[in-house]
Amino acid sequence: MSEFFSSVWMYISQFFGMLKINDIIDMLIIAVAFYYIGTYMIETKAWQSLKVVMVLIVLAPISAFLQLNTVSFLIESVLQIGAIAVIIVFQPELRSFLDRLGRGTNLRKMLSPGIMIEKDSIDSIVRAVSNMSEESTGALIVFEKQKKLDSVISVKGTELDAEISQGLLENIFVKNTPLHDGAVIIKNEKIAYAQSILPLSENAVISTELGTRHRAAIGITEKSDAIAVVVSEETGKISYAKDGGLHRDITPENLREVLTIEFAGKSAMETDLKGFFKRGDGNE
Repeated sequence: MSEFFSSVWMYISQFFGMLKINDIIDMLIIAVAFYYIGTYMIETKAWQSLKVVMVLIVLAPISAFLQLNTVSFLIESVLQIGAIAVIIVFQPELRSFLDRLGRGTNLRKMLSPGIMIEKDSIDSIVRAVSNMSEESTGALIVFEKQKKLDSVISVKGTELDAEISQGLLENIFVKNTPLHDGAVIIKNEKIAYAQSILPLSENAVISTELGTRHRAAIGITEKSDAIAVVVSEETGKISYAKDGGLHRDITPENLREVLTIEFAGKSAMETDLKGFFKRGDGNE
């Protein structure tokens, strides 16, 4: 056993002894690339397949070192078709990435899927919420961030994959229409789903005057880093949930500031809103 560890240490010493500055830069670039790819893919269905590929990549040199010829042959055979498998399995993610690239999306947005929304889209969302508030039209809109919601929401509902627009959001929540019941999920700068069913919060201290929409908004933010916006059908008041806390009776301008900070980058107004963010809890 001691000979084994001595051999391993010798190989490690030789490896680092041959490293040059360009080799280190090369490895850092690859490490950063894999980090962002992992951030982009994690918690998607494709991520489960990627785990298998990563295990095979780790096992390949181990089996070769231990001279497990049959195992090595099988692993190498599987990895040889890995490139084709990646294209097939990750087709939705690759399409989304290339779509962002084709639209001239900057690097930060391409590597941070689900957390950037254009200012025009934010304006459309705020106008829609404001109008629904004035008309006491009940609504629930959930914004995906880093954590993918596909594995969190109870039922995806109806897939739309539509551009964000004021008119579409207002039409979705018109009472007694097919899509009005449930939540709208916004991700990758699009209205991904409507009529989605969210997990309800089981927090016992939540005010009893809050209805299903508010409990669903709190529930989804307890299980993810999403932001959920609610318009009360009874009062028309606007609320938003974040990190399991509920901020009630905010103005459309408050909502614009929150969405701008969360999805359009940091701004000077962040300092003024630090206290505002801390006020939310299930009892408000």
